[in-house]
Amino acid sequence: MNPKLTSDRLGRRAVIYIRQSSPGQVLNNHESQRGQYGLADRARELGSLEAIRHKAGCGELQFLLPVGLCWTGTGTIEKDADRRVQQAIQLVFTKITALGSVRQVLLWFRQEKISLPAFPRDPGEPRMVWTVPI
Repeated sequence: MNPKLTSDRLGRRAVIYIRQSSPGQVLNNHESQRGQYGLADRARELGSLEAIRHKAGCGELQFLLPVGLCWTGTGTIEKDADRRVQQAIQLVFTKITALGSVRQVLLWFRQEKISLPAFPRDPGEPRMVWTVPI
């Protein structure tokens, strides 16, 4: 067995995201596709993938949701109850309609120095912060 596969690491979840961006990539990038499916096969060999499937099948799988959505106590997803969060997200959509592009909306929020809700990139910090978009 690989010495890097400690019991701590084996106890962690493994998430494999398999993606091809276009039909052309599916047809032309066979090596990449084989590599991605190889990762999934390896995770399955180690047992992690089956654990995730079981949790998902039982409705126990939860993951970090985008800003504006949250998990309920019963495991369903709903809008964040925080009115300030809802208003900020509504403002983004209103500005997209008014300005016509996401880039223009980004520039507008920067110019006006308006903070938006965001989750930090550090996975250990799941709480929301308010920051001017960069």
